[in-house]
Amino acid sequence: MKKILTLFFPAVLALFLISGCAALHTGIMSDSASLSSANFKILKTAEGTAKTTLILGIGGLKRDALAAEAKADLLRNHPLKENQTLANATTDFKITFYFGVVMVTTATITADIVEFR
Repeated sequence: MKKILTLFFPAVLALFLISGCAALHTGIMSDSASLSSANFKILKTAEGTAKTTLILGIGGLKRDALAAEAKADLLRNHPLKENQTLANATTDFKITFYFGVVMVTTATITADIVEFR
């Protein structure tokens, strides 16, 4: 009986720790520049992220503020020069729950940096 309990307890604990998390993904794609003619060159793809944590529903930022913070991170890490703009912008949200108590939301904005000739 003791051997069964020593195997059962770690198995239940591992199951509890593994099943205590969940994640949801959502995303939006928008075109922020008109790329109808061939007068541009795609330089690179840039990314900016922002994260917020809520514990028992307290703390963090609104979803709009989180997207704005991710865009500010993108522009801080990849400043635009003259004749450059962002195109094919994608905003993704990942919401992760830990044990129903902690919710972590991560916003990621990905965009192509385009230079017009």
